[in-house]
Amino acid sequence: MNNFTRDIVGGIVIIALATLVGVLHNAVRSQSMPLIQHVNSVSTARDGADPTQSSHGGAEAATLSQTGIPEGSVTVGQVKAMMDSGDVYIIDARLPEAFDDGHIPGAINIPYDRLPEYYDGLTELVPTDVTVICYCWSPTCDFSDQLATELKILGYTDVVVFTGGLEDWQNAGYESESADNEG
Repeated sequence: MNNFTRDIVGGIVIIALATLVGVLHNAVRSQSMPLIQHVNSVSTARDGADPTQSSHGGAEAATLSQTGIPEGSVTVGQVKAMMDSGDVYIIDARLPEAFDDGHIPGAINIPYDRLPEYYDGLTELVPTDVTVICYCWSPTCDFSDQLATELKILGYTDVVVFTGGLEDWQNAGYESESADNEG
């Protein structure tokens, strides 16, 4: 039992030291990441009234909690309305193979885990001050959440997540396009 206790304490010490090194490294980085994400610092979901306007909390936040739409996300109808307004960029966070098989028309593919590879193309195509909608497969896929977080860190100011993803898009009866049918 004495060896077991020593091993547990040793493991805890290693974890504590690793955490301390990570926090210190983050503190001295030129582009450090926030240790705590503040909910009020992200865009909130759209209420559908004016899809081209940003929303940032206030009375709308209470509506969101009643509708069940997570803060910072949009529904399939809101995505369609914003697309019809023409003032939005849609980013598919899935891998290129999945994107090629089918995606929301006009979407740009930026895989959630390969942002550094796609960074130059992203900054050439998408200004930092426009509305950006990230999506992936379905409500159970978190690639879009991860990509949205990275985009916010990079300075994109109005990023929302279409949590329903391609699944909700297709279930709503909207067409998708694939690499085979793009012009």
